[in-house]
Amino acid sequence: LKREIPEGWEGVVLRDVIQHINTGLNPRDNFTFGGEIKYITVKNLTKDGYIDFSSCDTIDEDARCKVHTRSQIEVGDILYASICPLGRTYLITEEPNDWDINESVFSIRPNYKKITSEYLNMLLKDDYYIAKLSNSSTGSIFLGIRIKQLESTQILLPSYNILSAFTKQIKDIVRLQANNYQQILSLTKQRDELLPLLMNGQV
Repeated sequence: LKREIPEGWEGVVLRDVIQHINTGLNPRDNFTFGGEIKYITVKNLTKDGYIDFSSCDTIDEDARCKVHTRSQIEVGDILYASICPLGRTYLITEEPNDWDINESVFSIRPNYKKITSEYLNMLLKDDYYIAKLSNSSTGSIFLGIRIKQLESTQILLPSYNILSAFTKQIKDIVRLQANNYQQILSLTKQRDELLPLLMNGQV
């Protein structure tokens, strides 16, 4: 890695500490938009590490079943934007019952015996790794990272005791941040709906 690392830490390849990396499905030739299930693309992953469901495409249950031939996301998975700007991630903290992902989003499932979701998510958002993966990106129209490239990336791994202590400290904070962000979006939407009515004297 060409970096000084603390004693007891090691450089490992990402594929050795995860269960798998999957991706969603492109609607082209597979299904059409419309339905009650939110269809997450890279545009919905924010630079702050959250999901913005506003202006989100939707699909129906039949389409979702087709998406599940490629990926079935669950709590603890990390969503990763596979095309530039790289480094946009989201750690799933709630059951994704009414949303799914398209092919521009990877779902990374950690091997929980070796690494935690919280640590890996923060690592992938680190400026060093964003630059490292951006330098490996390819593509003629949209620069992006391939699954094999991502799997072969070397990352820093502390001892499991340090990893567990770190995760214990931040786990509740991560979930609180995600919950607060969704509340902010909801309140912002209510404000935007009420403000014109107030200005017109309708309420």
